[in-house]
Amino acid sequence: MPRDRLDTWKAIAAHVGRDVRTVLRWHKDRGLPVHRVPGGKGRSVFAYADELDAWMAGEARTGGDRESGNGQREPGRARQRAPFVVPASAALLTVLIVTAAALVARGAATGEPVEVAVVGKSLIAFDAARREVWRVPLPHSASLTARGPSFVDLDADGRREILVPLTLSEPSGTVGGVLYCFEAKGRLRWSRAIADTIRFGAGEFGPPWSSADIAVIRRGSSVAIAYAVTHSVWWPSIVALLDARGEITGRFIHAGWITRLAAGADGTVLLAGGVSNARDASILAVLEGDGAFTGAWGETAAEYRCDCPSVRVAKYFVFPRSEANRSAGQLALRQSIEVQADGSLLVRVPQRGDLPADALYEFSPSFDLRRAAFADLYWDWHRQLEAAGVLDHTRRDCPARTPSFTAAASPLS
Repeated sequence: MPRDRLDTWKAIAAHVGRDVRTVLRWHKDRGLPVHRVPGGKGRSVFAYADELDAWMAGEARTGGDRESGNGQREPGRARQRAPFVVPASAALLTVLIVTAAALVARGAATGEPVEVAVVGKSLIAFDAARREVWRVPLPHSASLTARGPSFVDLDADGRREILVPLTLSEPSGTVGGVLYCFEAKGRLRWSRAIADTIRFGAGEFGPPWSSADIAVIRRGSSVAIAYAVTHSVWWPSIVALLDARGEITGRFIHAGWITRLAAGADGTVLLAGGVSNARDASILAVLEGDGAFTGAWGETAAEYRCDCPSVRVAKYFVFPRSEANRSAGQLALRQSIEVQADGSLLVRVPQRGDLPADALYEFSPSFDLRRAAFADLYWDWHRQLEAAGVLDHTRRDCPARTPSFTAAASPLS
């Protein structure tokens, strides 16, 4: 495979993200791998992109950047060269993303990335044989969302991009969530952080927002990316709808954390699962069309009512906490959303944090309830609560042998 070659000092400087003066100094003082054209004169030079990337990666591992005399950063000990700069202010913490090339550790034997993981303060892509393909240094400790990255062809060119939702943090507290879009070779295409401030009856809620989940849905001949973020301390959440370039085209606002996203069977509907603080219950919102991303699901309780337009959603299901869940003092927990091969939907709502004692709901492709039941482990737990005197009746006499559920009316109906 031909190597990427850069034939001028200007091109070399652009590749490493510095000015020509700094790059000349790095070549002279630090051995930046720039080659002279045989027989050429003066400034006739060339460099290979993979050699530059490897050199920059080595400099980042042995130190960071230090300030040069002309205001540029150069390799040294003070701070790592990172494509993400996260400033803090007294009012709020936000994430400022500076687009830069990833530090690529390419090898002739490595394949396409199939996994991305946070290792220390680096984001590393691995191929199917668990070989490192590229890495990006991070300015802070970071964590991926529960389901992690998605590999999606966003622009229908036959090559998959990598969507990586992260939450950056430092010892003093959460810095904030950000969604990165990388090309397969490790170059950062775009990034998006949510900096919205939302007013509810209970007050204003602003950054930092933590990354929760992502999903990709179809919008005609193109795709849209749903990016869910939750407030780092309190209960509001936002599902931002992005286009393939990372621009925000709409928002669904919810008084309770949205923690799981999935595309419906036809790929055009977004399923958003989480909890409702107003109802103290798990919920599932079926978001169809751009009109679902123009405001908030309306609430009647003033505390949870958003000072923004109410939206109409296709369906809004409420899954109350079970008898055992309430009696044992468990929280309303995050559910999973499973779209089956026939287009039906299975929603699992855990009732206990350390045991799959789930309430199970199966819906048809048109979101009609087919059946609901508790898992066998739920009834094992029920017997334990009976023996402990927490519950005063057996399964046979239980007044709630089937998980309950309601379909809430749209606030605009």
